[in-house]
Parts: sequence; structure tokens; C-alpha cells
Amino acid sequence: SSSSSSSSDVSSTDGGGDSSSNSSSRQEEQRSVPVSVEVLQQRTYFTRVACAHVAGLLTAFAANSITHLGQPALLYIVPATLLTVLATAASRSEVGRVWRYTDVATFGVPGKEQQ
Repeated sequence: SSSSSSSSDVSSTDGGGDSSSNSSSRQEEQRSVPVSVEVLQQRTYFTRVACAHVAGLLTAFAANSITHLGQPALLYIVPATLLTVLATAASRSEVGRVWRYTDVATFGVPGKEQQ
């Protein structure tokens, strides 16, 4: 008997909270759409540069294997990633935007300071 009352409590709780959770999830979905679009646009660079990083590292391993001499991995990784950023920016007509990019510090920004 107690198990049937607990299961009815669970079902009534699920039913009661369902409509409010649906409205709150719809509100969250509406708020997250602009952020999702920005993330997808930024992912173009990230994905391509991550692949270029792996390709540069594999090239360093190949050079090490062929020459049997130690190879500085950054000799291959840096050009691969920089050229990939440049090629991606050129394909998207964003070379000027990438060149003028400056990082914004989070310290000193209201709400981001240490509390």
C-alpha cells in the first residue's frame, strides 16, 4: 500500500512540475539561440586549427622518424596553425577582422571582479 502511494506521489509530482519545466525550458531555449549561433561560427576556426595542430604534430613525428634527430614540434605546429587561421579567414573574407583582433581582459569588468 505504501509503495502504491509513493508511486502516485511521484506521478503527481512529475505531472505538476512538467508544465512549469516546459515553460522554463522554452525560455532557456529562446535565450540560448544567439549564443549557439555564435559558438557555431567560432567553431569553424577551432575545428580547422585543431586539425592543423594534429597535422603539424604528426609532421614533427614523421620528421623525427625519418631523420632520427630530435625535432622541435613548434617548428611544424606554429606554421600549420597560423596558415590555417589565415586560410580560414581568407575563405570567410575576415582577414582584416582577424588581424585587428584584440583580447578583452576580464579583470576590471563589473561583475567579473573578485568578490
